[in-house]
Amino acid sequence: MHLKKITNKYKIIFSDLDDTLIKTHTKETFPKGIWDMEIKFDVLDKIKELNPEYLFIATNQGGIGKFVDKDHFESKLSYISDAFQEYLGCIVDVTYCPSADKSDPDRKPNAGMATTLVNAHNLVINKDFTPDDCLMIGDASGYPGDFSSSDKGFAENCFGGIDYIDVRDLLENM
Repeated sequence: MHLKKITNKYKIIFSDLDDTLIKTHTKETFPKGIWDMEIKFDVLDKIKELNPEYLFIATNQGGIGKFVDKDHFESKLSYISDAFQEYLGCIVDVTYCPSADKSDPDRKPNAGMATTLVNAHNLVINKDFTPDDCLMIGDASGYPGDFSSSDKGFAENCFGGIDYIDVRDLLENM
């Protein structure tokens, strides 16, 4: 685990989407369509226990157009945002990076999506929140067998560094 202790001190929780908050119903790496998802309620229940004011979902989606239609995907994100907001009782917003270019400032591990999300809600760092008020949950932690460490890197790059926890650790240790 990357944190000593997870508490409910977090005003803002950032999260990855795929294999963190949802998984494919077909068990395939990439969804077969927008219908191919299962919500991970065990993770949402852990987030609910933390009682954040905001859940900001930041997801790399370099496969838009290749695996799924952009308009369909954006409809899926709208549904996810509305459903999670109703379930969690906090503000939920989501953004995605359609680029596969690692130098794109919005592609994780770069922190552009975090800035986009806080700006969309008129939140100002060190006025409305500090890095200590933020937690990132993801599945790309650089653990053996992980496809990357982009979620952990995103946390390291957000606002000078925010707390991070792998979703597996969240489920096991909280």
